[in-house]
Amino acid sequence: MGLEKGSRGGEAMGRLPVSESGDITKNVEATAADIAAWKSAAGGGSLNDFITDWCAPQYLMAARAELAEQRQNSGRLRLLGRMLRDGVALQRGSYWSPLIEIERERLLLQREKLVLAKEIAVPKVQKRRDVTKPLSDEERLAIIAKVDEIMGLK
Repeated sequence: MGLEKGSRGGEAMGRLPVSESGDITKNVEATAADIAAWKSAAGGGSLNDFITDWCAPQYLMAARAELAEQRQNSGRLRLLGRMLRDGVALQRGSYWSPLIEIERERLLLQREKLVLAKEIAVPKVQKRRDVTKPLSDEERLAIIAKVDEIMGLK
């Protein structure tokens, strides 16, 4: 059981003959091109939002057509129940999506706080002066002022 020529990956499961390995590469490239086209069509937004915006009207049109085909009340009831379950699943996804975004923002804030805490906790290395060089007049005066301050002469 293998992929037929020109088919997309995921349509059939099983081992592929070695001769069709070139088709796999073409399928992967075509899928990557499709995803890139979808992302560019999304206008920089979320790919999931783009797909959802496209699928919602398609789903409603297909459901309306299937509902019109159902003549018996039991068939209509089963179809409406399935649509209701689909709606609940979508609402759960809509509910969880903002929570995931909030969790990502919280994680990013914690990472920023951790970086700041590390910067504060690690003391900065002070540059030491070269002891072989003679002191300048400013350095001598600073040392004398510090000693006078410590001794209480100033």
